[in-house]
Amino acid sequence: MRWLALITLALFLLASAALAESVPVDVDIATLSAGARTLAPGDTLTLSVQYKYPAAADEPLLWATSSDIVASISGKDASIPVTVTALKDGRAAISLVGSRSGRTLAKCQVTVRTIKISSFSLSRKTLTIAPGQVYTGLSAAIKPSTATFRTVAWATSDASVATFNAAGLDTATGANPAIYSRNPGVARITAQTQTGRKLTCVVTVKPLAIKSVQFPKSKYTVYWKDPGALKLIAVVSPATAGVAPEYASSAPEIADIDKVTGALTLKAPGTVSITASAGGKTGACKLTVASKDIKSLSVWTPGGAAVVLNPAGTAQLTAVASPAYADNREVTWTSDNTGVATVDSTGKVTGAAGGVANITVTSQFSAAVHATVAVHVRGDAAVMRTVTISAAGDAVLGGDPRSSRGGATNPYSDQEFQAAIVKPGDDRAAGDGTVFTRVDSYFAGENNIATLNLEGTLTSSKNFDPHKSFVFRGLPAYASTMLLAHHIDAVNIANNHSYDVGTPGYNDTKANLTRAGVRPYGNSITNSVTSENGLQVGFLGFVSKGLSAGTLRSRVQSAAKKYDVVVVAFHWTDVPEFRYAYPSGRQQMLARAAISAGADLVVGHHTHRLNGIERYKDKFIAYDLGNFVTIARNPLNQFQSSNPQGKYDYDSMIYQQKFNVWADGFVEAAGITLVPCAITSAYNSQVNNCQPTPYTSSSDINRVIQMVQSHSPSDFSKYPITNFAS
Repeated sequence: MRWLALITLALFLLASAALAESVPVDVDIATLSAGARTLAPGDTLTLSVQYKYPAAADEPLLWATSSDIVASISGKDASIPVTVTALKDGRAAISLVGSRSGRTLAKCQVTVRTIKISSFSLSRKTLTIAPGQVYTGLSAAIKPSTATFRTVAWATSDASVATFNAAGLDTATGANPAIYSRNPGVARITAQTQTGRKLTCVVTVKPLAIKSVQFPKSKYTVYWKDPGALKLIAVVSPATAGVAPEYASSAPEIADIDKVTGALTLKAPGTVSITASAGGKTGACKLTVASKDIKSLSVWTPGGAAVVLNPAGTAQLTAVASPAYADNREVTWTSDNTGVATVDSTGKVTGAAGGVANITVTSQFSAAVHATVAVHVRGDAAVMRTVTISAAGDAVLGGDPRSSRGGATNPYSDQEFQAAIVKPGDDRAAGDGTVFTRVDSYFAGENNIATLNLEGTLTSSKNFDPHKSFVFRGLPAYASTMLLAHHIDAVNIANNHSYDVGTPGYNDTKANLTRAGVRPYGNSITNSVTSENGLQVGFLGFVSKGLSAGTLRSRVQSAAKKYDVVVVAFHWTDVPEFRYAYPSGRQQMLARAAISAGADLVVGHHTHRLNGIERYKDKFIAYDLGNFVTIARNPLNQFQSSNPQGKYDYDSMIYQQKFNVWADGFVEAAGITLVPCAITSAYNSQVNNCQPTPYTSSSDINRVIQMVQSHSPSDFSKYPITNFAS
């Protein structure tokens, strides 16, 4: 009987597995492609399901309308986009409903509203025109511009006199139809709105005599080397006579003119008389073809960028003369160091060996008119040195030691942090340094300088700010055991949590970092780190709220004179946290101002969400690097439709950029590596252990890169991104 029991058990397990496999999964969250919309009767709107969670859900979704009298829908199957048709004034909610659960997952509120016409007018009430002419100046105006029924229907009382196209049709629609005159006579042109309002223009068709032919001015001066298209146009009155003038020049050897179009061909300096004739009337003007000396030269470079070449590489330079119509535009190109770069007679530069060569273009007419551009040719260490900046986002080393009675939103979160990072037997007071273990290699290495935003304090002080619901405090020893031990060279302390433990805590943090050998920067502090090859990298940090462009410019300009490479960090305290958002206008203004003042790299923090990258003046801006280390919990950080990652958004990134620095101080952005990370090594189980970890799956890596791409202000594909590391 034992074998029978075993068979029964096996069948039970198989049945259980089958049942487990067939358990239906309902949709928990879904979003639509459009939110609230206002439509006019007759308008349509297409809605589709933009996102649903979880991805494994097999519940069919349905469309529904709360009022099919106000707005109808084209179908109920939500796997197909639905067409919503507005029918009459009112409101209707277009809902996305789970077929099994019956839950409403998303809504689009549709308001149908008719806006009445307040005024209706024609541009003219009468028109006299010659037979065979076309008139396009008759127009109808409807106010307000938002009026619902704006279509205008046109009709003629006599299509043999005046109609709406060459084929003789007597009806037209639109605000500005073409009127075709045909035979002498009178026709009444009427315009009628959809609501029945009607206006009339009386059109008289008869032969018209030319009254005058005139040029707008009696004298014109043009420059005979002007590359622009030059025309002279005479005005025939009345315009409705439909007669075009014929042009002539008194001296075609100086300036010829096309007899039909009035286009000029300039041949030599001098003065000519230009005439225009029509219907027995003639008008004339004086045309002076003048000569202009060249005043200045400039050099156009590809893309307007600095010229950087490899040996044997080439670039085409272009001489730009001012004014554009100057005479004697011939130029000569020279190089002051042909061992580094040569240039031919057309401005084509070829790199020869590492170094800097000044390429000069000189006017052959005047040696005093010239322009110079530096060409940098990559070479060995004697020509240029290389340094890499590795930047990460918000690092909260610690948590809130207060209880809920002390005003903490996350009470005892500091204890949670220690529990996450300290293993049994470790020195709890010192911390074991595991926080950065999994990303250590990205911060290590010769001539690799690492920085992040220290979101909080490292102090033993208990002088907590009573007005803050979030207070971040880590142990002083973390400066050594976490930061220095894992190659973090400099940290930004200009953020909204620097003073969580008051001024004493802020001062302690600076002192503890400095004592450990980690450079604090931000607020009034500019600090620097020297690479192994002797390059000095200066760091500045700013809180954006209340920051003036003048203060920013002055600080950055001062640093640019002192250091080989300058990195500026912004904590964007005047934009909302926890939102996926395109960089704001103020963010772009400040970041670009920093670049213009001399910054070589700008990085940002504060929103706890990754943001885009922008190339500006051959420098780069990483607008927000997101979270990197945090134990903090916030209701806004929890799962919602804009956060498809799970309960928390674990996405982060290390931004690495290499710089080539020439002996003359020129800094080249040589290449970028993006390292998509999670802020926890246990992200698959949705446990935050405060150990940032590079993603390894292509789906995770691609998601992070696509997020950055979608929020980048300029063309991401043209950036020198050499690798998406994992």
